[in-house]
Amino acid sequence: MRNFKNDNELLGGNEMPTLYELKQSLGMIGQQLKNKNDELSQKANRSKY
Repeated sequence: MRNFKNDNELLGGNEMPTLYELKQSLGMIGQQLKNKNDELSQKANRSKY
């Protein structure tokens, strides 16, 4: 799977990412967001008490 370093590479490249690659990227982003959300939720809960 390719990683796009910048928008120029994504927009200027001849080959568009495949639907599969886009879905993979979205899946990874979603997982990172979920992890960060869990982490922040734990911090928030700890600071309440």
